[in-house]
Amino acid sequence: MPKVTIDGRELEVAPGTSIISAAHANGIDIPFYCWHPRLSIAANCRMCLVEIEKAPKLQPACEVQCRDGMVVHTKSKQVIEARAAVQEFLLVNHPIDCPICDQAGECKLQDYYMKHDRSGTRFDEVKVPKKKSVVLGPQVVLDEERCINCTRCVRFMEEVAHNPQLGQFDRGDRAVIGTFPGQPLNDPYSMNTVEICPVGALTSRDFRFKVRSWFLKSVESVCSGCARGCSINLDHYNNEAQRYRARDNAAVNQGWLCDDGRLSYKRIHDPETQITTPHQRSDDGRMVPITMEQAKLKLAELLGPYVGETDGSLGLTLSAQLTTEGVTAFVELAEQVLQVDTYSILGQADWEADKLLKVADQNPNRAGAELVLEAYSIFDEGPELLKKSLEKGAVKTLLMVGSEHPSHDEAWLKALSGVKVIAFASNWDPTSRQADLVLPLASFAEQDGTFVNFQARMQRVNKALKPIGARLPAVEAASLVASALGAKGWKIGNWITAFNELKKHTELLADVSPMKLGPFGVVLESKTLNEAPTQTGAGAGVGG
Repeated sequence: MPKVTIDGRELEVAPGTSIISAAHANGIDIPFYCWHPRLSIAANCRMCLVEIEKAPKLQPACEVQCRDGMVVHTKSKQVIEARAAVQEFLLVNHPIDCPICDQAGECKLQDYYMKHDRSGTRFDEVKVPKKKSVVLGPQVVLDEERCINCTRCVRFMEEVAHNPQLGQFDRGDRAVIGTFPGQPLNDPYSMNTVEICPVGALTSRDFRFKVRSWFLKSVESVCSGCARGCSINLDHYNNEAQRYRARDNAAVNQGWLCDDGRLSYKRIHDPETQITTPHQRSDDGRMVPITMEQAKLKLAELLGPYVGETDGSLGLTLSAQLTTEGVTAFVELAEQVLQVDTYSILGQADWEADKLLKVADQNPNRAGAELVLEAYSIFDEGPELLKKSLEKGAVKTLLMVGSEHPSHDEAWLKALSGVKVIAFASNWDPTSRQADLVLPLASFAEQDGTFVNFQARMQRVNKALKPIGARLPAVEAASLVASALGAKGWKIGNWITAFNELKKHTELLADVSPMKLGPFGVVLESKTLNEAPTQTGAGAGVGG
């Protein structure tokens, strides 16, 4: 293993490690623009220049690999002067429009100017004019005059998206990034170019001018767009989700997000469909808002007959959008308080998968829901068998936790028409609109818990928002039903108690602590078979 000395510290690194990677891994800061740990080396910004003893001139730390005995200086006078010169050069034609730039507060030019330059400008000429607000595609806008030609975006499209829709055109100070004639930037991963742009050149048409970055608060979470469960930072302001940013998790998404997943935050606050207060079907067939106390009385009326011995005509559906703990709480309710014989996991319909990140299953926690039912030895009827049970009259009352359904087609809605339906739901859809009683259910962003992706990796979902209106996290919704039914001894009051209850029923969680999952999660492995659970168990699979 090569040993290298950086700023007086002797470090042992793996063969092939670049100086900048070795430095950052050990808390030594080397500034950069064009370098990205998951892209090829361009070495064109020259911001990462360092002094290497016995080398004739400064070298780019991103390109030079560590060699045994190498001595590197990142803070010498020569290095400091070079960084200031590079910074000054990059700002020669850059517009000083920080007050109106969407990248303000997150811009490396701003940060590095304050840290490595602060010398003012000596440029008295006219800046090279370039185009502003160029629409590259449905999601991305380019301000040419802000671009420093780091080529991160070009490399991403070539090396990660494998769809080279961007190129670098012209030379010198006239060089610009752009698309080819008649070919817009419409790749389903195009918004990653915005996220990796170190300056304000590429901006998101969705997030553009919505809110200043310094007003945002960020929470580590998991994308709910599909069963991949990409690691994200959920940025929010004023108790409203504003955007998702990719969080680097080598085992899941490697720091990238698809555009569909990135924009799926809009489901949380859709003004046309979000449910924030209980509703009951009136005598004339309309859905009218009611108080939570009225909702509890209605719950007792509809579900009271199923406490104790019954004819087994109560069905329970659990959405694959729920947290693992939410599913557990309602299964406990069904097993300890209600008499449920028909269980079914429902969810959003499949969408088109791809070879990079998107999984066909559009639900983030089907594997977690399957894990719970398997732990309690419960058979999942699925949507088709459930529909047949409804049509035959075997199920007369249906408690739905999440109203998502793969089809919402006429056959399904007709089957629902002959039963009493109680639905906990976050958004109005054809199924929830047909229910007799609808109670507001919190989205994943409004609660704590876990998701298990299709690779059997359990990841932590952190609460980012206060529940909107009367929305309840699924665990609290189960407690509400238990309270409405007068259940005694109900012990599940939060997601941790639900997790620990599930832990009693499955060896997969034997070594898992809910508060110690870490930022990258943990793969659930069978202790007896020494292998990950199957797709029919906890939804294991092979990542793409």
